[in-house]
Amino acid sequence: MERMVARLGEPRVPPAERAHLVNAVGALGAVSAGSVVDAYLHAAPELREAYRAAMRARASVPWSCCKPESRAKCRKWSRPQRSFSG
Repeated sequence: MERMVARLGEPRVPPAERAHLVNAVGALGAVSAGSVVDAYLHAAPELREAYRAAMRARASVPWSCCKPESRAKCRKWSRPQRSFSG
């Protein structure tokens, strides 16, 4: 899994392979969230889109399924949720 996350940030990954990696890392959301956040924070800005796509792909996995250390890392860098009343 760590190798897949690292491969997401490599600049010469063919688009078809990148799409498969995004889906695979997203499917491993409960295990990969912390690694993806770490890799995103250390990636060059032009290489971050693949990590954002992987996190969007893992959005269907409930937070309760994530490991505690992954939840802590993701909450630290996520925007606070706004409540809308009305």
